[in-house]
Amino acid sequence: MANAADGKDKTSAVTVTSRVVTQDGKELGDTIDPEKPFEIQMDFKFSVIKNKLLNTPALANGLTEDTQIDDGDFAVFNLGENFKPKDPSGTKVPVFIMGTEDNNKQIGTITLTQGSDRSVTARMDFHSDEFNYETDGRRDVAVTFTGEFSAAAGEGSEPGSQQDVVKIFDKEYKLPKVVEEISYDFTKKGGIVDPAKRDEILWTVEVNKKSNTGKNLAGEKFTDDLSEVGEYVQDSFTVNGAKQAPVFEAKTLTYEFPEDFGQPKATVTFKTKVADPKTPEVKNLANLSYSHEDLKTAEAKVPVYQKPKISKSFSGVEVNKDTGEKAMIWTILAGTPYFDYGPAWIGDILSTELDSQKAPIRQELTVEHSLSGKDGDWKLVSEENIETLSAEGAKAFPKFPAGKDAPCPNTSAYTKEVYDLGLGWNAGTREADPKYKELQNHWLFIKELNGQYRFTVKLIFDKDDEVGKLQNDAEIHTCGDVIFPVTPPVYSGEATITKKALKTYENDVLNQGNIPWSIMTDFSKVFPSEHRYVYELFYYGSEDGYKNEKGLNVKDAALPEGTLEALLKGDKGEPFVNFNQSYLDGSLEPGEGDNLAAKTFPLLNEGGKQIGELVQISGFTEVKSYTFKLKTHVRDLLDLMGDSGSYSKTYKNTAVLVTGKGDSLKALKSSAKYELEGRLLDKYTIESDTDLNNIDNVSKNGWNSGYRDYVTGIPLVDETKTFNYKDRTALFRIDVNPTGLKFSEYAKSVGASGKWVSKNWSVTDVLPEGLSLVPLTEDGADYFAIYEANPITPSFIDHGGVTVADSTDFVTFMPPGRAKKKVTADEANVTFDKDKLTWNFSEYEGTPYFIVVKAQMSEEVFSTLVKNAAQSKFETYRNKVSLKADDKNLANDSADLKIKPYLLTKEDPKVNGSKLDWTFTYKPFDQDFRDVVIEDELDKNIAISLDEEGQPNLADFKVRRSNELLENGDYKDLAKAEDGKEDLAAVKLVKGDPKDGEVGISYDAATHKILFKLPNTPAETKPYAYKVEYPTMLRIVNPDAEKIVNKVKALASNVTPEASGEGSIDAQKYAAFATLKGMPYVALKKVDNKGTALSGAVFSYQDAEGNTVTTVSDGDGMVYAVNLPENTVEITELKAPEGFVKLSQPIVIGIVEKPYTVESGLTQVKGEGSFDKPFEVPNEVKPDEPTKPSEPSEPSEPSEPGKTTPPSSPSRTTGKPGTGLSKTGVSDATLPLGIAALVLLAAGIVVVRRTH
Repeated sequence: MANAADGKDKTSAVTVTSRVVTQDGKELGDTIDPEKPFEIQMDFKFSVIKNKLLNTPALANGLTEDTQIDDGDFAVFNLGENFKPKDPSGTKVPVFIMGTEDNNKQIGTITLTQGSDRSVTARMDFHSDEFNYETDGRRDVAVTFTGEFSAAAGEGSEPGSQQDVVKIFDKEYKLPKVVEEISYDFTKKGGIVDPAKRDEILWTVEVNKKSNTGKNLAGEKFTDDLSEVGEYVQDSFTVNGAKQAPVFEAKTLTYEFPEDFGQPKATVTFKTKVADPKTPEVKNLANLSYSHEDLKTAEAKVPVYQKPKISKSFSGVEVNKDTGEKAMIWTILAGTPYFDYGPAWIGDILSTELDSQKAPIRQELTVEHSLSGKDGDWKLVSEENIETLSAEGAKAFPKFPAGKDAPCPNTSAYTKEVYDLGLGWNAGTREADPKYKELQNHWLFIKELNGQYRFTVKLIFDKDDEVGKLQNDAEIHTCGDVIFPVTPPVYSGEATITKKALKTYENDVLNQGNIPWSIMTDFSKVFPSEHRYVYELFYYGSEDGYKNEKGLNVKDAALPEGTLEALLKGDKGEPFVNFNQSYLDGSLEPGEGDNLAAKTFPLLNEGGKQIGELVQISGFTEVKSYTFKLKTHVRDLLDLMGDSGSYSKTYKNTAVLVTGKGDSLKALKSSAKYELEGRLLDKYTIESDTDLNNIDNVSKNGWNSGYRDYVTGIPLVDETKTFNYKDRTALFRIDVNPTGLKFSEYAKSVGASGKWVSKNWSVTDVLPEGLSLVPLTEDGADYFAIYEANPITPSFIDHGGVTVADSTDFVTFMPPGRAKKKVTADEANVTFDKDKLTWNFSEYEGTPYFIVVKAQMSEEVFSTLVKNAAQSKFETYRNKVSLKADDKNLANDSADLKIKPYLLTKEDPKVNGSKLDWTFTYKPFDQDFRDVVIEDELDKNIAISLDEEGQPNLADFKVRRSNELLENGDYKDLAKAEDGKEDLAAVKLVKGDPKDGEVGISYDAATHKILFKLPNTPAETKPYAYKVEYPTMLRIVNPDAEKIVNKVKALASNVTPEASGEGSIDAQKYAAFATLKGMPYVALKKVDNKGTALSGAVFSYQDAEGNTVTTVSDGDGMVYAVNLPENTVEITELKAPEGFVKLSQPIVIGIVEKPYTVESGLTQVKGEGSFDKPFEVPNEVKPDEPTKPSEPSEPSEPSEPGKTTPPSSPSRTTGKPGTGLSKTGVSDATLPLGIAALVLLAAGIVVVRRTH
C-alpha cells in the first residue's frame, strides 16, 4: 500500500457525475440567501486496481496508470468563489462508501479550503486503512460528498461596495443588497488572585464588535462601577495584555478605545481588593457604551468564602498475626484548600446495628495537613504538635458554638496545633439513623483549620470480639458552620465475588467443549472468619429436567450448616445451579502464592442416582483479594448437534461465595455467560484455479461474515472464480470435523455409548444434478486430494464497552480452519468409494481433514443455463455432504456453486458531459446461436445521433469481438486493444446484413430501439462474443423520471434465449439532466389527414449549443425538439414517412422570454406544443399518379432570415386544442394538405415553452 506522501494529482482520473446545490432542502434558482447555509452535493467516480495488473487487459479493463487511483493520490475540485465552508478552512472531512460490500468504510478525506481570492476548493485525498485500493481486478467506486457552506461575499467592506454574487461551479447566484449590521459580545469573569490570601480579584472582560462592514472598537467606551465591588488596584488595568491608564473617579473605572485602535476584539483586565474575606461572593457589573444601541452590560460573580468540607471513607482492615487483634481503618478529610476557618472541632461518631457489639479496645490516630490538598503537599503533624487531654482537661475544654449566630468561644489559651479531646466528649449532633445506635464518639480540636487536615483512625477490636455492621459518621464545627458528610461510610462485614468469562486462543479448550472462567473474591475489607468457601453446583441435564428432580442431596460432604439449602434456594426464585455443565477435574488455577483447593461431591436425587456435582473451593484465610481460574465441561453437545452436526449455545455459569453457617450463613453469587459454537462438517466451493499444492490457496473459504476481517486472516474465496467457464468445472472442499472435537472421547465423558463412541466415520458427497466427478487433473487418476488441517482457532470481539444486561462480555467466533499439510489416503487412514462418493475413516481420533474434489457440468445443462441466465442473478447449484459414525448420521452440510454465464450484460453508463456512454457485452460461452439480433431498447429520455435517413451514425459506435473464452468467463482481448498494436478484435459496422467480421446496425424509430445484427459463425469456428460501446444524448421528455434505463435482449432463429441485461443512472442526480430539463422544447406529432400518427418522419434542427440534431417520429408520431435556444428555431423535415409527401418548408418556432406562452398566427393550430398536447403536423399522402398541382400563392417572405412575418392581428390560444385549420383565403377543399401545412407554418407559429 502506498504512503500518502507518494501520491499524485489524479484529478483527471476522477469523473464528476452530478453536482447539485440546495438551500432549505430546495435546489437553488438564481439567487441565494446569505443568511442561511447551503449544501453542495457532488457525486464522483474513480477506478482502482493493483498496479501490477495494469498490464493485464482482461483485468485492467481499460485502466492505465493515469486513469486509476492509488492509495495516497489526490484530486482537486474547484467549487466556486465568494463563499466559505461551514467548518474552518482546512478542516478534513472523512468520506465513506455507501451501499456496497464496503458499506461505511472510509476511503479518504476531503479538505475544504477558502483561498485569499475567495475561491473555494475541495481536495480529495485517497488514503484509508479501511479501504483496499489494490484490488485483484478493475473496480469502479462511486462516492457522494455533501458539504455545508455559507455565502462570504461582501465581508469586510462597506455597504454597497461588496461583491453581490456567489459563484458555485459555473453558475452565479445573486445576493441581496447588504444593510450595515453591528452587534456586540460582552462577557465578564473573575477569579481570586492568590487563594492563600484571598485579598484580590482579577476581573477579565471580553469585548467583540461584530460588523458586516468590518468596523472596530475605536471610540467605544468601557465603564465599570466598583462601588459595590472593592477598591481598584492601581496600575492593574490592561487591554490585550498592554498596560493602559483608565480614568478612576467616583469609584467608577472608565476607558475609551482610542481612534487608532484597529481591532474588533479586546480583552480588558484589572484588579480589585476584597473588603471582607468572609464575604460569600463579590458581584461586578460592567458597561460598554456606544452610539448604535443602549448600554451593553456584563456581570460576573466571584465566590470568596466557601463553607468547610468534610468527608469520611473506609480504607480497609488489618489482622495482627501475633495477637489476633483486628483493626479497621477510617479516613476523615476536613477543610477546603487555601481557606482558613479558624478554630474547628472534628467529631468521629461510630454507630452499630448489632446490640451485642463491643466497642474498640483502643484506637490509633495519624494527623496530616496540606494547604493545597494536592498530592505531594501533605505533611505529618508531629506528636509535639498534638496534645491528648485528660478526662478532666477535656471536660473543661471550650464547647463549639451552640448555633449559627452563637459567639465563638475563646480558645486563645490553647496553643497546640491539634488537641485530642478523647472519647465521649460530646454525642454526635446529626439526627441518628434509626437502624444504628451510637457506640462511641471521639473528638479532635484544630487550632486553625487552614487548608485541609487528614485524619487516619485505626479502630482496634479484640480477636474474639464479633464485629457486625458499623456506620462511621463525622462532623465539623467552626465558628459559624456545622457540616456533615453527605453519606456516612458503612463497614458491612461482607466480601465480594466477581465472575468473568475468559478468552482462550488455544484450540484444545473450547474445541473440546470446555469453557474457561475467572473468579475474583475480595476479602481485603473483611475480617477473617471460620467458614469461607466458593461453590459451584452443577446439574448435568437441562433446567427443565432439574425442575422434575426431588430429594437432592450431596453424598459424603460435611458442609457448613445450610449450605446446600442456600444454593438450591438461590435468589428471587432462581437456584444457584449450573445446567448442562460439570467441573473439569484438575482445572483449578489459583493465583500466585495462593493455597486454594477444590473438592468435588456427587449430587444425588432421591433415588440415589448421581445427576450432578458440587464443587467446593477453600483456602480463603487472608485479608486480601483472590483471583483464580477454572474450567467447566459442557454436557449437551450431542443433543445440540442433531442432524446438522453444528452447535451454538450461550452457557451461564454461577459461582457462589458462602460465609458463615446456620443463621449467620450468607450467600453471594456472581454469574457470567459464554457463547460456544462448533461443527463436525463444513462444505465450501473454492476457486477453480486453486493450486492444490499451495496450503494457503487450499485454505481459502467461503465463510461470509461481517466480522470476517476481524477474526480470521484466511482470505475469502472469490465467488466469481469458483466456476471454470472454459471446461465447465468447479472445486469443492469438505471440512471433516473442522473444530477438532475428539468426538468419541467427548461422548464417553457425558455417558454416551454405542454408535456415539464409534471411531468408524464416513463422509458421503452428493453432487448437484448435471455435475459429475472428474479427476483433479486432465490426465490424472486422482479423484480427490486430502489435507490434514489445524483445529479451528477461537476468535473474539468485545462489545465495544457497551454490554447489554445479562449478555456475554464478548462475542465468540469459530471461523473455518487452515490446512496444515497435504497427506495421502493411507496417512489419513481413509479409503474412497468412487461409485458412492464416500470416504471411510477407520479408528478416527478427531483430527480435522480437508477433502477437495472436482466436478464438471454437462454441456446440456450449461447450454440451457446460458440461454436463460439473467443479468445480476447467480444460478445456484447446491452440493450436499453428510457424515456418519457407522450408520448413525452425525452431520449434514452443503455448498453453493454460483454461476453467472450472462449472455447479455448491460453496464451502467459513464457520464460524459451531457452525454451518456453505454456498454453492453454479448457472450455466447461457446453456444452456437444463429441469426442473432440484439435489441437495445433506449430510454425515452435519451437518443442516439442519426443521419439524414434517420439511421445511426456508425462512427459513434465501437464494436469488438473475440471467440477465445477464458476460465473466468471473460473473453480474451474483448476489453480493448493493446497500445501501439493493430486492433485485430475491431469489427466493421454496416447498415445492411453483416458478413463475418461485421455487425449490422439499424434504428427502429417506432419502438425507439437500436438493432444489432450479428453474422453467423463460420463452420469449424467457435462463436464470437461482442462488446458494443456508443454514446447517447439527453432528450428529456419525462423530466420527473427517477432513472434513465437501457435494456438489451437477444433474439435468435434456432433457440429462444431468455437472457437480458439492463443498465441505469439516477436521473435526478445527473447534473446535465438537471440543467437541460429547464431548457425550452417543443413537441410535434406527425399525422395523416385523418389524424392517425405517422412513424418514421426524419427532422433536423439546431439546439442551444449550435449542434445539428436529427430526430425521427416514433410509433406515436411524436417528434421532440429539446434544448432549444431562446430565439427562432427551424425544424426541417428531411424525410417523410413512407407513402407521404415531405414538407416543402421548415417549421419555424419562436422562443421568447419567460413565462413561456404559446401563440399562433392567422390560423388555429391543434395542440400546444407540450408533451401532453403536441402540435399536430400533417403530411399529404403521395398520389398514386402524381399530377402537377396549380401554383399556390406564395406566402409572404420573412423580413429577416430565419423569422416569419408576424401576423397583423395575432390571436392567442385559449389552451384548448383547435378543431383544424381556419380559413386563409384559399378553399380547404382545393388546398393540398402539404400546402395547407405550409400556409399554417408560414403564418408564424410562436411557441414559448414552459420548462419541464
